[in-house]
Amino acid sequence: MPQQVQELIDKIKSEGIEAAEHKGGEIIDQARQKAQSIEAEARKKAEQALAQAKEEIKRLQESTHMALKQASRDTVLSLKKEIERILAQIIKKEVKETLDPQQLAKIIEAAVQSAVDAKAVEGEVVIDFNKNDLEKLQGALLSKLQKQLKKGIRLQSSGDIAGGFTISFDDGRSSFDFTDESLASYLAAYLNAQTASLVKEATAS
Repeated sequence: MPQQVQELIDKIKSEGIEAAEHKGGEIIDQARQKAQSIEAEARKKAEQALAQAKEEIKRLQESTHMALKQASRDTVLSLKKEIERILAQIIKKEVKETLDPQQLAKIIEAAVQSAVDAKAVEGEVVIDFNKNDLEKLQGALLSKLQKQLKKGIRLQSSGDIAGGFTISFDDGRSSFDFTDESLASYLAAYLNAQTASLVKEATAS
């Protein structure tokens, strides 16, 4: 009897150990599968996070590039405007100094002679100056121009003219503008085109 009991105990132990080992194997397998699943999920999330990070970096780089490009363009435009402003001031000053009474007289004489040669004088020649230039030019200039013209000539002052003159060959119906403002604007427009070309070449290189 004791022997049977011992055999039963041994059998129970043996079966219990086998069951435990089997159960332990199942738990280990499940744990391994769970770990593999967690690892795969973690790897997937890491790859997604990395892809998102790369996309964000790319977006930030593009945004930064566009911002720098816009800032560069704004700087160039500001520089161009400042150059044009300075040029306009210089041109206006130079034109005003150049159009002194002696130069005005020479330009007017040449303009009148060209109109006479081209037979473009269709009425009284009317020339407008500012008051100071008219006072300085009226006597001698009027005498010279009357020799060139068969028709009459009238010199008069205009409060709208700071420097230079306007001249009409058809009794004032139309006129040519040689005022300092007009000449300065013409020269500034020409030089601004040259400035824009230079700035474009400089920024392209």
